Amino acid sequence: MTGQVLEGCDSIPVTLFEASEGVDSGAIYLQEQIKLNSDELVDELRYLQAQMTFNLCREFINNFPSILEMVNITSCELIKIKREINDRLQIENI
Repeated sequence: MTGQVLEGCDSIPVTLFEASEGVDSGAIYLQEQIKLNSDELVDELRYLQAQMTFNLCREFINNFPSILEMVNITSCELIKIKREINDRLQIENI
């Protein structure tokens, strides 16, 4: 989430999905966006993320089992590689 803020994103997706063995292969049940004002601090972002996550969980529970019929089974890229394979921590002897 912090990386998205540093990249200048004006919203951050919060997704309730089913964990599965394959990468990006779980069913997506619900997804909402946290709208940013660009002045939030880390603790505020974590609070917003927690509130949105709780809201998605409540919505899922309140609409179960009918929500299972509205599942988005298309995969979406949830993992973003931030580092290259050749990136290594450089430690110098002092």
